[in-house]
Amino acid sequence: MNPVTRFQLSSAAPAVASVLGRIRQRIRALVVLEGLAVALIWLVVMFWISLALDYLPVRFGLAELSRPTRIVLLVVTGAAMAWLIWHFIFRRVFASMKDSSIALLIERQYPEFNESLLTTVDRANQSSDATATQADSALLDQITAQANSICKNVSIGKVLNHRHVFRTLQIAGVGLLSLGLFALFNPAAMKTAVSRLCFLDQQEWPRQNYIELVGLKVEFQNPVEGIEEFNTLLPTKQPDASLPSDTRGIFHVAKGSALNLSVRAQTEDAPTHENEPLPKKLPASCVMHFHTASGSWDSQTLNRIGNATDGWQTFRLRGTPLGSISEDLTFYLQGGDHRIGPYEIRAVDEPLVESAELKCVFPNYMVDEQSGRWTARALPVS
Repeated sequence: MNPVTRFQLSSAAPAVASVLGRIRQRIRALVVLEGLAVALIWLVVMFWISLALDYLPVRFGLAELSRPTRIVLLVVTGAAMAWLIWHFIFRRVFASMKDSSIALLIERQYPEFNESLLTTVDRANQSSDATATQADSALLDQITAQANSICKNVSIGKVLNHRHVFRTLQIAGVGLLSLGLFALFNPAAMKTAVSRLCFLDQQEWPRQNYIELVGLKVEFQNPVEGIEEFNTLLPTKQPDASLPSDTRGIFHVAKGSALNLSVRAQTEDAPTHENEPLPKKLPASCVMHFHTASGSWDSQTLNRIGNATDGWQTFRLRGTPLGSISEDLTFYLQGGDHRIGPYEIRAVDEPLVESAELKCVFPNYMVDEQSGRWTARALPVS
């Protein structure tokens, strides 16, 4: 509508112009409210979905979502958020709303207009009415006066249906309430969730349990009692210096060896560290998950050894799959919600002695440098 037409309608029927303007503003306000509510609902839903994907695996002893996966979730959330704002707000709030369409909406709720409002709006939208006769002008003036009079009693709430928008706002309010209750009753978890999902921090979720790999031993009959080397743990080789020493190691074992795996779990009586202020709970069991180089997967439960001592409970595993190592083995250890690994057992050929030398060094009083008798020498040993 051009400025001249707006002025004519405002002069001839100020109540009509006021009602049309207020309804147009109300529609735009409702569009903005509904769009913001839909966008908020999407954010809340994606927060809970992302939180479930990131935290629930931890309860089963698995790892959190990787940083690239969280980046993908954040990008998907942001892209969908932008589309929702464009679709529900910008695309509709700037749409053209003709006076005739608004007048038709009003007359559906107020049949007493008897099309007088539409006639008044159409008359105002006409560029000129010079061709109208005096009788026509008088009739149109009467219709305009009737429409203007009825418009004084028009209720915008009756014309527009607010229930759908209010229902969307209520759902958004419930979503905000859920976030507020979560932050109120578990602020530490809320802080961790925001830092991991929004700021992509590498901070891990706190675990209720804590286990450590004590080590692996080769089981065999000790030929000489008291020799320490037959009771020591197998050394581990770290394949990557950037990895923590207690989360990954490689053990080299001769094929056919029988191994003894020892793990310890922290109890509530164990002293706490600065970075672990909460005491750990003793897991009900400790499990070894493994897969072999040939592709078979399985798990074994470790046996609990005695009672807890000094805040630690020992678990041990003998037999399958450690009864006789014939191929490479990769395994994880899980106690409750704490999982460590992977560790690798690499089966190598058993070392064989192919040759030996006996290095002889005689006392100085026996050595004869001139004849070469009793000088230092290496003798082959058969």
